Amino acid sequence: MDILSIDVLTNGAIFTKYVDQIREFLNNGGILSWGIVPTLAEEFNQKSVNSLVGRLEEMWNYLDAHGIPKEQVLNQAWLAPARCCLVNIDGNETVEKAFRFLKEVSRQLKEKYNLA
Repeated sequence: MDILSIDVLTNGAIFTKYVDQIREFLNNGGILSWGIVPTLAEEFNQKSVNSLVGRLEEMWNYLDAHGIPKEQVLNQAWLAPARCCLVNIDGNETVEKAFRFLKEVSRQLKEKYNLA
């Protein structure tokens, strides 16, 4: 497996506890796709770009504190929606907003960590 996509919005605290397995996956060249932006209307309305960035950084800091360098995590990270919920009460409006949020989360992290 080369790419692992995880709903870290919901399951991040559980996922990051598997430090040894994450380290092995990354050391073998794997890419982690961090599903952080909600696509369900109910969840989306409770989040902000800053809260999502903060949540990712909490997980990355946890991994860094447990021996997986943040630089490695950042270099082998993709960002994604938390889930593939393409139908909501509002049709596709929330999904479109979610992808705009995703773009802004990415922009902020690239700027903060000086990423390409």
